[in-house]
Amino acid sequence: MDAVRLPLVHDALLDRTDEEDEAGRLLLALLSYAAPVEAARLRRLVPGVVDALLAVGLVSQRGEELRSPYRTLPLAGLVVVADDPSAGPEAVAAPSGVTERLVEQLPASFNGVVADIGCGPGTLAMVAAERGAHAIGTDVSPRAMAFADFNCILNHVDVELRTGHLGAPLADAEVDLLVSQPPFMAALEAGASYVSFHGGPVGDELAIELVGDLARVLAPEGLAVIRFDSPSGVGEIVHRLDGRNLDLVGFVAPSGSVDEVAVMSASLEDPSLGPRYVQSVPRYRRHLTRTTPHGRRTQLLLLARHGQTGAQTLAVDALPRHWTGMERFLRGIDAARLPDEHLERLTLYPAAGSILVHEEDLRAHNERWWVRLPPASFGANSEVQTAAGPILRAFSGGVIVSAVMAAFPGEDQDVRLFARQALARGLLTA
Repeated sequence: MDAVRLPLVHDALLDRTDEEDEAGRLLLALLSYAAPVEAARLRRLVPGVVDALLAVGLVSQRGEELRSPYRTLPLAGLVVVADDPSAGPEAVAAPSGVTERLVEQLPASFNGVVADIGCGPGTLAMVAAERGAHAIGTDVSPRAMAFADFNCILNHVDVELRTGHLGAPLADAEVDLLVSQPPFMAALEAGASYVSFHGGPVGDELAIELVGDLARVLAPEGLAVIRFDSPSGVGEIVHRLDGRNLDLVGFVAPSGSVDEVAVMSASLEDPSLGPRYVQSVPRYRRHLTRTTPHGRRTQLLLLARHGQTGAQTLAVDALPRHWTGMERFLRGIDAARLPDEHLERLTLYPAAGSILVHEEDLRAHNERWWVRLPPASFGANSEVQTAAGPILRAFSGGVIVSAVMAAFPGEDQDVRLFARQALARGLLTA
């Protein structure tokens, strides 16, 4: 590897991958989509970049064509190099949409220890390091560690890389923020397992195993943010994650049907969509039908901390995003558990963007009150009891709990109970 050329490669890939620019379009096609590109054409546009890509091994030239065996993607100000899916069972996956969502879960600045478990090419660990954290990336795959090391050098980022299974390499670390997207696709019982994609025959086994190790890994005030898919229903997920000496909150959203997941799984085994893909689709469909009792998988964003042992699940239309919203929601969870005298002194606010809907059947005179939250909020659209609708409205603009209690004389207990429930559901924030 020609390390001298790496800065040129890094800057070119961030600056020239503009679809409005001819060189940018060609670089995207070559590096992000594995398309062959005419060498002479790209060399005329960016001669130094082509030479640098060849020197560091990101592309090769055969005859008149340039090709890349890797996937190279710009993300969050970084350049991330990973395998093309056609590399086989040991392929290191490039950043996906899930990775981008998890990047949004990281704070804008952080001075504690952040661990990216199952880091693959190191994306989340590098983002954390760029934002001031002492970043640790772990992965069981030596190939993943090699990509992560290369990417850290390419991006001038300092990440501590440790090889090992899930949280095992963190024996001497107290992690302030743990973030992970463990492999969660179901593997055929008799088929080859792809390290970056398959989490076990059901798919979520690795994620559940990681949760079981969190109490040992997290610092006393630490937080884990884990994103995976599961075939389990909401109730079963809560049951499987409970009893871990952790305070767990799971946001659950619909994911793909058995047919959709079967097609996606087969395409990972044969990205060319050739004969192997055609044979694999029905095999995956049969397997997923057996392991997905509800016929549709669910997406899960899990928040875990030390504290009151238990598990809470909120069903949402889309998984929530952004660190600031997560912080507000967790503050609300903590506020909901305060003694009455402390709770009454808090100023509570309706969730950002929430809309209170009042419906009344003019014939039957039945009333319904709903809270509708924006998509990807840290909370769930919820129906509230008729008597609670006016109480929620009383918090508009931010009001001290004791003042709301005074506005509803004789209903002190109802106001306190509603405030606790609304904080835990993300309808109010502290």
